[in-house]
Amino acid sequence: AGTEKVVYVSTVGAFGNTQGEVVDETYEHPGKSFTSYYEQTKYEAHQIANRLIAAALRQGALSELAGWSIHRSEAPWGSSRFDFDLATGRAHLLLEVKSVTLVEDGLGLFPDAVTRRGARHLRELAGAASIGERQAAVLFVAQRSDLTAVRAAAEIDPDFACALGEARAAGVRVLARRCHVSLKRVVLGDRIAVE
Repeated sequence: AGTEKVVYVSTVGAFGNTQGEVVDETYEHPGKSFTSYYEQTKYEAHQIANRLIAAALRQGALSELAGWSIHRSEAPWGSSRFDFDLATGRAHLLLEVKSVTLVEDGLGLFPDAVTRRGARHLRELAGAASIGERQAAVLFVAQRSDLTAVRAAAEIDPDFACALGEARAAGVRVLARRCHVSLKRVVLGDRIAVE
């Protein structure tokens, strides 16, 4: 009598009405004039994750990134833009934040839809780490507390899963955090494993 399984499917990016302009990932949504509630919530979820991580970095609250501070947000590198370029002394670290929305049996899965852009980000992070010019990390942020670990959803996007393995092998740090969510706020929680 009940629903056995619900599958949530997301798009790679929700750009909304670009006023006829052909855009790529460098396009920044103006944050207003949404064409749908879906577009608005995708935009807001990404903004929340980045604000949580930026605040945690400013407060020194991320033990896994202790000593690093924000040098630049939306940092260009290769053919991508990364959420943060962190610095400590002369060293730099490219940090990409990924928002986890899909959870099955306590395990966060990313991505929830094929993401060529996400796989490209991982490969560019791997390239930066392998040439030694920049350190690199990807941080999965689950805006929910009902999970114990995160893993690449190979059954949804095998290329992303492969790229994550390549990134790890190249020295990219693979990190994850969960959040505590209430009707009034979202609080960044503890570290969780990435399988």
